[in-house]
Amino acid sequence: MELPHHPFPTEERCQISVGKTPYVRFDGNDYSIPHTLANRTLELRATLERVRVLFDGEVVATHPRSFDRGREIEDPAHIEALRREKGEARSHRAIDRLAHAAPSSQELFGRLAEHGENLGRATQLVLELLEQYGGERLEAAIREGLGARVLHAHGLRQILERNRRTEGRPPAFPVVLPDDPRVRDLAVSPHDLDGYDELLESEGDDEDEQEGDDDGEQR
Repeated sequence: MELPHHPFPTEERCQISVGKTPYVRFDGNDYSIPHTLANRTLELRATLERVRVLFDGEVVATHPRSFDRGREIEDPAHIEALRREKGEARSHRAIDRLAHAAPSSQELFGRLAEHGENLGRATQLVLELLEQYGGERLEAAIREGLGARVLHAHGLRQILERNRRTEGRPPAFPVVLPDDPRVRDLAVSPHDLDGYDELLESEGDDEDEQEGDDDGEQR
């Protein structure tokens, strides 16, 4: 009898649950997969030469098989796609933060896009100004810059520095923050400080009453 036209499938097969990181673990090694398939259950098929990962019957990743232990076998395309998406996500969070602290920044970025400027770099520079000067002063500088057609962060810094000197304030120094989105994306709204003055006045009245009571006891 002649051999069948299709070889009998002898691949090792298993179902693998993927966690938050875009890798599947097989035989002591980690193989990269597209980041969009994290937190899913995938099928893995392995031969002595290669490892294939399938989702809904379609091959989504192919790697040479490794018989080492503790290795990460990566497809550069998977890593680049993940890096690009993280960069876009950070950019969107930064723009949202600026929109909350300085609403006119949206018009500024719109004009920058019309002029073909690098929005990623511009966002980073304007964020630095936000951290140094605060949202209220940055908003005023952006409005002034838009009126004068100053469409770059360096021009905004000049406006902020001019206003600082006019108001007699000390130089602004950058605040070093941890690389944690819970801190960097936090927008704090300023509040009226008159309440603190009232607290100080009430504490002063309490001290006066206490001194009066002490004098009465001594007499």
